[in-house]
Amino acid sequence: MTKQWIDLPPDFGDLPVQVPFKSAVRCGDLVYLTGQVGEPLSGGKHTDNGDDVPALTRQAMDKLAGFMGELGVSFRDVVRLNSYNVGTGDWAVSVDAQAGYFDQLPPLTTTIVEGLMEPQLEVEIDVVAVDGRTRTSSYDDHGRAVGTRAGDTIYVAALVDAEADTENGGTLAHTDVEGQTRGVLARLQTVLRELGGELTDVVKTNVLHADAADIAVTRKLRAEAFPQGVASTDVAVPGFSTEGALVQVEALAVVGAERSFADLPGHPDPAETGIHGAVRVGNVVYTSGLVAQDPTGAARHPGAMGEQSRAVLDDMSALLEQLGASMDDVLRKNTYYLDLDLESWTEAARVRATYFRQGPCATGVGVTALPAEGQVIAMEAVAALDA
Repeated sequence: MTKQWIDLPPDFGDLPVQVPFKSAVRCGDLVYLTGQVGEPLSGGKHTDNGDDVPALTRQAMDKLAGFMGELGVSFRDVVRLNSYNVGTGDWAVSVDAQAGYFDQLPPLTTTIVEGLMEPQLEVEIDVVAVDGRTRTSSYDDHGRAVGTRAGDTIYVAALVDAEADTENGGTLAHTDVEGQTRGVLARLQTVLRELGGELTDVVKTNVLHADAADIAVTRKLRAEAFPQGVASTDVAVPGFSTEGALVQVEALAVVGAERSFADLPGHPDPAETGIHGAVRVGNVVYTSGLVAQDPTGAARHPGAMGEQSRAVLDDMSALLEQLGASMDDVLRKNTYYLDLDLESWTEAARVRATYFRQGPCATGVGVTALPAEGQVIAMEAVAALDA
């Protein structure tokens, strides 16, 4: 399947390293875009936008619109919108600014992050678009889209506990992480069924936690919900857009599709965690959020950004190879950093540049913790085979 790439703009930034990604890619009817920010990445040079989050959001959205136009799609084709906001203070005004670009907001995940690549950055936004597919959506009680089906694929926004909607006066159904996880999974099942799917159709999840110690708790419950196993990314973040939330789950499902799995020897057993290293459905491969870990799940190369980056990318390459793909097939790669700053990003980027010849699209954000102490980077990828 032919891939159409858009290079980074010439004025992307004066960064101290070769930047190993592209602005956007189209593969068939599927379009991914690199996360866009409201200020140019400038190697630490500040611009004059200050703290005007709506203005920064509109700048990011305008960049996304331009790249989508080059690939023949528009905001009408977006099936998932991901907004990464530093701190909990301004996420709502950012969402309001995003809403101005849509007749109806698509499934939107707002993720509160520890930081972005440079200190002055406050919001980063990326999108997934699908061209020319009939779509249906599932809405919550307040008319917001929480899931969209395009063809056989269902994109579900990050969900919190079933009754949670503090912005509109609702309250969390549970105050403990086990209760909230069960509530989220029940809500996910409802959304999927409204769109013709089931929990057994889930291929990939992104699970955010208030406390990394809760990852083991939610994995046990998720292993029960997804007995077939899924690819998953698990990290801890500094907060949620819903006050009191302890866990949120974003999901992608492919209805009725055959799938194959890839795992690596010497890694935690998928039968215990419910998580595979990678899952292939049709010609698309989704990897988990890969971390540098030993068979017990403990960190390899504790605290070493470069060595962990290399270990993760070696694992990613091996998993893709098991499923008939290669690093050249990667369309999108998201990275989660502990203590993200320009120096750590640069160290990881130098390593990544030796693994990717073409791209891919990329988004990178800072988190508060990864599954094990000493882990400083996690990476997830989506790849598409040409045949």
